[in-house]
Amino acid sequence: MISGLPIIACWSGGPTESIEDPDFQRKELGNEGGSGTSDDEDRAGFLLPPSQLWSEALLWIIHLSPSQRSSIASRAKSHAK
Repeated sequence: MISGLPIIACWSGGPTESIEDPDFQRKELGNEGGSGTSDDEDRAGFLLPPSQLWSEALLWIIHLSPSQRSSIASRAKSHAK
């Protein structure tokens, strides 16, 4: 995250405390979470089960616009600090 890159991690243990993923947080609160591909302004990475969702998150990252890349990089760096 400190390098400005979005993180993809398994949604158990330590990563759940250090990665900002709005979909995971909604799921933890009992609300419907998405597939890890929403463009929420709080996202700094992805917390996913070990499944096909990882490839979907990678595809989402690949298709980010330059402004989306800049935004997620800024959030990731800020969260890491």
